[in-house]
Parts: sequence; C-alpha cells; structure tokens
Amino acid sequence: MSSAAKECGVRVQVLQELVAARALVNGVVRSRRGHIYMHVAHAPSWTQVEQLVLALYTDQLGVVDRRVRTLETEVEAIRFDVNEAQQDLDGPLGDDLRGASLFHSYDRENAKTLHGAFAKLQTDVMKLEALKRHLTEVRGVY
Repeated sequence: MSSAAKECGVRVQVLQELVAARALVNGVVRSRRGHIYMHVAHAPSWTQVEQLVLALYTDQLGVVDRRVRTLETEVEAIRFDVNEAQQDLDGPLGDDLRGASLFHSYDRENAKTLHGAFAKLQTDVMKLEALKRHLTEVRGVY
C-alpha cells in the first residue's frame, strides 16, 4: 500500500479509506489477516484519488443532511409533546418527550429517538471530518 500511495502522491490512510468505502477495488488484495495490498501498477492517479475522495465527501454531506432532518423531526415531536403537556396538565407525558430524558437514553441505536438520532449524527459527522481532512490533504490546501 505504501508504494502505491507514493506512486499517486497521497498518504496510505487516504487509500485505506477509499478501499474501506469500496470506492477503490481495482488491484486491491487482502491477506488472510485482512491486510490490504495494492501493486504499484494498479495505483490510481492523483486526479482519480481526488475525484473518489470528493465523491465520498459529497455523499457523506448528504448523509449528514438527512441526519439533521431526522434530528429536526425528533425535536419537533418533542415540541408537540411539550405543547400537549401544557394544554393538559393532568395528562401523561408524551413518548417523545419522555424519550428525550437521560433516563431513556439507552436506546441510542434507534434513530427514532432524540438520543439515537443525535448519536447517529455524531458518527456521521466524524466520518465527514475524516473525509474533509483527506480531501484537504489531497488538494494540498492547508
């Protein structure tokens, strides 16, 4: 991998990210232990690497945008529950409002709760930041 990275003028981590995202598969071989190997003859050009990283970055921006919309929907549902609680002081609290408490934060895998939506947003933003670093590095903009 290191000689292929030198050939196309990027760090090994950039190529590893492209292989992990399955954006780069031509000439990639994995060992029995999962190590990635790429022969220099199969190394992509710098322009190809830039285009692949840019495509991953724009796709990830779309994912983050969808996560933010989900988060907005969850906050809106909590707002409705608060309004209902204000109108009916003797009524039960709504499920979305109750789900926003730290007591109910165990459900981080469910994107249909505030905590779940926020946890997924955090993960996707971390991926976005890594791709932005790779894109900045490939383009040489510091």
